[in-house]
Amino acid sequence: MTAVMTAVTEQHQQKQSENLICRKTNLFNYNSLQLNPSLPSNKYVSSTNTIESETEKKKRSRSILHGVSENSQQGGLLGLIYTLILYLIHILYMSCVACKSLQLYLSLKLQTLCAKEDDAIILQRILYDKKHLTKIPKHLTINISRELSTTRNLQDWETIKYQLSKATCWAFEFGIQEVSVYDSLGMMKSVEVDLYKQQSTLLHEWITEKSLNLKEEQQQKDFKFTILSAENGKRQMRYVTQEIIKKHFNDDINVDLVDKYMHTDTISDPDLMIVYDGLPHNYISLDDYPPWYIRLTEIVNCTSCHCLDYNVFSKCLYKFSKVEQRFGR
Repeated sequence: MTAVMTAVTEQHQQKQSENLICRKTNLFNYNSLQLNPSLPSNKYVSSTNTIESETEKKKRSRSILHGVSENSQQGGLLGLIYTLILYLIHILYMSCVACKSLQLYLSLKLQTLCAKEDDAIILQRILYDKKHLTKIPKHLTINISRELSTTRNLQDWETIKYQLSKATCWAFEFGIQEVSVYDSLGMMKSVEVDLYKQQSTLLHEWITEKSLNLKEEQQQKDFKFTILSAENGKRQMRYVTQEIIKKHFNDDINVDLVDKYMHTDTISDPDLMIVYDGLPHNYISLDDYPPWYIRLTEIVNCTSCHCLDYNVFSKCLYKFSKVEQRFGR
């Protein structure tokens, strides 16, 4: 009996020692895993089956691919719609620009055709208008707007030169004694020799062939044509300042003295100014025109007119004729 109990006790002690050894081994493995994270750890095996089968993996991959394809299809459809909308807006914008360009081109062509009206018909119209105008300006100045200067090409400037030369012929027939042309950028000033030649040639042809005025040669000598730019105002200011300092350094300088020098060896004050060939708007831009000349000048805004034909010219004269000038009274 004693031997049996001893054997049982020894077996029990042996099991306890084996369990203790297993615990120490597991604890050592756990600590070693914490100290060395790079070492591979044993996979935890649950009592339930959590491993996916091949069929489940295929189903899951198919569902993921199906969702991605649906999202990509929706995104591609929206992108296509947005692209079509942008193309439509671009086409509409280009169509509007093309329509405006075509309208401007046709209007310029129409104005050019109107400008080529027969001189004999214009002469008859001048005779009719002279009877109905109550007053005629002595000095007419034509201001070429610089708003469209960047869009003008060489042919446009040649057309402007011809229109200005023809306008001097009409002004001469009306009895206007002085015509000046103002171009702030100096383009007309740079070709003033050609413009003077063209203007004098056309005026001579008009006088010898069409004009009904008496004493044409004497009137042509009295007729004055001047080309101005923004530099003329600056040059005039330098000249006046130098002359006043030289001659009146110790004298009292007043407004009358300055005004006297400002109008020495230069143009007279314009009675009428025509501003044309610009952008259509209600305000008037003088483009740095010397202000001391235009104290009593009537200004007519024709910036929407890109062709100085006789219709525009006569319209401006009629507007001037209807204005009551009080001269500060």
